[in-house]
Formats: sequence, structure tokens, C-alpha cells
Amino acid sequence: LGITAKAERSGEAWDLWIFDEDQLARGREAFAEFQTDPQAERYREAATESLRAAFTKLSPRDRNLLRMHHLHGLTVDELAPTLGVHRATVARWIAGAREQLLVETRTGLVARLDIGDSTIDSILEGIASEVDVSVVRLLVDDG
Repeated sequence: LGITAKAERSGEAWDLWIFDEDQLARGREAFAEFQTDPQAERYREAATESLRAAFTKLSPRDRNLLRMHHLHGLTVDELAPTLGVHRATVARWIAGAREQLLVETRTGLVARLDIGDSTIDSILEGIASEVDVSVVRLLVDDG
């Protein structure tokens, strides 16, 4: 989009700050489009591509850990003895892998949609259920 902007949620409303007056109309248009249809194809495609790229950046250990936990339903307590580590270590590894996926997906969305970081949360909220399904698909495809 090429719009330098910041979106902030305040309760049920959104504040949109556009930093270049020449981009004001285009920024309002883009934000209205997102509010009307946060599941729009371009947001879903950008999220899927960003998630796929983020997933490839995970270490093999993290991909396998997410697969065992999310796809096969193994708990932290079940994984710990299998991996030969304490359950707290497994929990930290899972949290770290999820955080890396989130950070890398967010980075990919910013680059693909050319929007500010603060708008990404609303996009991720709007497509959250599809992102969850995409993670499971990536885990299946990678296995």
C-alpha cells in the first residue's frame, strides 16, 4: 500500500494516524476495506505466505516439537521424557517456537502489505482461525 500509518485500538474503536497528508484518502480507503472485510483475499494470502516463510525459518527441532504438540496432541508432560529434558524446558521451547512464528509472520505481513507494525494485530485477529489451520497444514506438509 505504501502508506505510512499507525493504527491503535481504543476499546471498540480504532484510531488511524496517517503521517503524510497526501496519503490520507488512500489510508482511509485501505482501513475501511480492512474493517469491512478483514478476511479479504489479499490479507489471507499475505498471512499464508508470511506464515509459510516464518515456518521455514524454524529449526528442525522447533518444527518437530510443534508437530508433536499441535498435530499429534502430545502434552508437555508426555514430550519431556521423550526428549530427555524437564517439562519446563519443553514448555519454554514451545513458547519460543510460537513466538518466533509470530514475530516472523508479523515481519512478513509488514513487508508484504507495506503497512505499519501496529496495524498487523488487527489483521492477525481478523484471520486468526485461518492462521491456526495453516499452521496445522504446514506441520502436516513438512512431516
